[in-house]
Amino acid sequence: MTARAICCTLLCTLLGVTASAQEIVASVSQGTNMALALSPDHNTLIVDLMGQLWSLPAEGGGAQPLLPVEETARNPRFSPDGSHLVYQQYSRGQWDVWLLEVATATRRRLTEQPTNEREPDFSADGRAVVFVSDQGGLDALYRITLATGSVTRLTSAGRASWPSVSERGEIAYVEQRGAEWVLRLLPFYGPPLTLYTSSHELRAPSWRPGGGVLVFIEQLDPQRSDLRMIVLSDQPVIRSLTHGEDVFGFRAAWSSPAEFIYTADGRIWKRTLGNTTRRAVPLFAGVAVDRSPLGLKTSITPALGPNTVQGLRAPRVSPSDGSTVFTALGDLWLQDKDGGLRQLTDDVYLDIDPVFTPDSSRLVFASDRAGTMDLWSLELDGGALERLTFGPEKSFGPAIAPDGTRVAYLATKGFGPWASSELRVLELEATRQPETLARGLHDAGEVAWLQTSQGISLWARDPASDDSERRARYDVDLRRGAGSGSWNREQSQPERELLPVQNEPMLAWEPPAEGGQYAIQVDRLFDGIGTQYRRHIDIHIDGRRISAVNARGLRPLPKTVLDRRGYTAIPGLIDLHAHQSALAGERLGRAWLAYGVTTVREVASVRDDGLERKEAWASGRRLGPRLLLSARHDDTTGWPAPPSTAQPGYDIAEIYRGQPPQLARDVLQDARRFGIPVFSEDLFPAVRFGINGLEHIGGRPMSPYDLERSSLSRSYADVVDMLVLSGTSVTPTLAAFGGYAALSALRATWSEAPAYRRLFTREERDAWQVGPPERDLEGLQSTVARLVRSGVRVTAGSDAPSVPYGLGLHAELSLLSRAGVPSDQALRLVTAEAALALGLERDLGTIEAGKLADLVIVDGNPLLNISDTLNIVAVVRDGVWYDRDALLQPHSPAAAVTVE
Repeated sequence: MTARAICCTLLCTLLGVTASAQEIVASVSQGTNMALALSPDHNTLIVDLMGQLWSLPAEGGGAQPLLPVEETARNPRFSPDGSHLVYQQYSRGQWDVWLLEVATATRRRLTEQPTNEREPDFSADGRAVVFVSDQGGLDALYRITLATGSVTRLTSAGRASWPSVSERGEIAYVEQRGAEWVLRLLPFYGPPLTLYTSSHELRAPSWRPGGGVLVFIEQLDPQRSDLRMIVLSDQPVIRSLTHGEDVFGFRAAWSSPAEFIYTADGRIWKRTLGNTTRRAVPLFAGVAVDRSPLGLKTSITPALGPNTVQGLRAPRVSPSDGSTVFTALGDLWLQDKDGGLRQLTDDVYLDIDPVFTPDSSRLVFASDRAGTMDLWSLELDGGALERLTFGPEKSFGPAIAPDGTRVAYLATKGFGPWASSELRVLELEATRQPETLARGLHDAGEVAWLQTSQGISLWARDPASDDSERRARYDVDLRRGAGSGSWNREQSQPERELLPVQNEPMLAWEPPAEGGQYAIQVDRLFDGIGTQYRRHIDIHIDGRRISAVNARGLRPLPKTVLDRRGYTAIPGLIDLHAHQSALAGERLGRAWLAYGVTTVREVASVRDDGLERKEAWASGRRLGPRLLLSARHDDTTGWPAPPSTAQPGYDIAEIYRGQPPQLARDVLQDARRFGIPVFSEDLFPAVRFGINGLEHIGGRPMSPYDLERSSLSRSYADVVDMLVLSGTSVTPTLAAFGGYAALSALRATWSEAPAYRRLFTREERDAWQVGPPERDLEGLQSTVARLVRSGVRVTAGSDAPSVPYGLGLHAELSLLSRAGVPSDQALRLVTAEAALALGLERDLGTIEAGKLADLVIVDGNPLLNISDTLNIVAVVRDGVWYDRDALLQPHSPAAAVTVE
């Protein structure tokens, strides 16, 4: 039977079994970043195409899936007798090693540690598995005996990876020591030996049958990844086997001592050691894909009249009288135990994290009333304010000692708790400088004192884990001073639940009153629909919406006309990927608007923090864009359990890396029921169930197991075709992959512009400009350009604060333009395409009658020079006109120009 016939038969089978009215069955013949294994009888290949293990004949043909689509499995290896496969599987936020019995398809997990175990290989006799684990905080080689489950550590120095076991039981592996990469050999007896040393990254050695020769991968530069061979002898011989190929970073397999099989350039290849040519091994897989659901119904227009406040941020209960203090709409509120409410602050500043002193006579809280977040003290009787901390860092999360004499708190130069923080202690009744007790704490919070006032505990990201979400308790003994902290990993991480507020207060907010009628006259209008400007245009605005867009003079003008002839109007910009927290303060919303961003999607939002921000901006209490929220990784409070009919508490559903597959299915089920968009951190397997958007293209930073791009940042037909067929949009965030640093090094526009210097502190600007651009930026730009040319729906997001809020989206536009995307298309990516991905195309994304009045007035010609989008004169959001200069004024409640 021919390969084409095999493929057709497989497609017909899959259509009969799995296809439904919503599914499309695609024929996939290329894979991105695949690994493979060859059976010992040389008859069967196993590949991890799209993260799912598939079996096909060694000479190529139709592939059959071995594992369920929901499970992400990588790096298969056959046992010496061919009866079993070992592989790594990602779930629950970590990699584990699994064993599959080929004949029965029976599976079992071999590793149970709460750490990452990966890159497995069988021992020479098949009775054990060698793998890499980050137990103890350092990647090392381990061996597990299959019969007993006993585990032995094999290496103790450097960061080990990619073990490969020879027929004689020797283990070749890679070891990283700082900037040095070493190919090492662990003999059956004796200490490790060094085989080859390089300043370039090494990966995936594999033994030729009979030993004596290793083939491995060396990435010589960001655009070159070569297979190399080393002949082991007293004077080792090394030579390259490939040139100019995108060799995927996984172990080769051997069909004979002279011929090996490997993956590169989206295909499976055979090559002999003495030949410079290669032969493709055909691969055909029938893959069922659910097309992204249409008919999204995301709501962005708040109801007129009172809206109940939901963003009650970080409530704290008084230790003495049972009253509760919390933040709502940026201000501090006090509720007594009988439910009575008292507003403690009433201004444009942002006041957060209030805590009572032991006698409940005053509060300590964080506020940006002096420019950036500092700690302040507020007397409840009399209202006297006192500033407690000074300096460029942002102070937050205070906790007061039981004896009332000291306050412990966190300080960071970043924009959120995820940044590196310091734990500090300050004497409340003295003018002494704070004492720093610990540094380098990430995702820190829940600071608490021991009852003796001699110890402090907090929760922060565990430095011994590669899992970015795993947190552990950190304890400091004050009697031993700074540097005495220790990690207590036996404690269970606390749930990030909303603290209850007694007799939940009935606060309400209202959207600002609609403005009147006015018209804006511009010489050039890019409406987000066509490819060219419309010339000499009048834009008529009535309240929040655009009532007409016509050539100058074709419609009577209202009483108020804003003459901006000589300027260009473009739709309000939409940033589809940003991270935010209250630590940025009041200026955060002004920064977005000052750069023409009128809609922002916040990713991984802490619910009470995000809701407070959303309501403050929607009410006009603080200036800011329209905000859409996605739940953070460990917060499912916004989603009801099916079959609930309650509307989810977030605007966007998010499938995060490592979430259990059943949660992903529940999210999809609820989202489709409510018409809410679904975004995913990983393309596979989520795209096969029907999602609306993909975050990034592969992980950030890059992982060797990325399924969306190779180590050279290239994507192949599996990725491109799945995105086209499913209708999934992609937000590549080029600026966050080193693009902003690259632009800053080229032009002072990105580092010295007056608006940038006024909105952000010197320390913040310095952090964005330090360090070289990421090495894979060029390859990623080429990949994005290819996606655009292939018809993939590409959108834009900045991933701020990896880049500056607002300015980062303009950097994304410039990087898209440098990648070859035409300026008109680049502008549509941040306007019309972004609105479509969110289900907001009926209201946003273009300048036309009936749409919400979101637009930007710029001085220049963005279709000729995309960087002219930075020359902003004014911004209109929901029909309200903001002069750019007013938006740059700190704490300016009157930045909006009222039009009668």
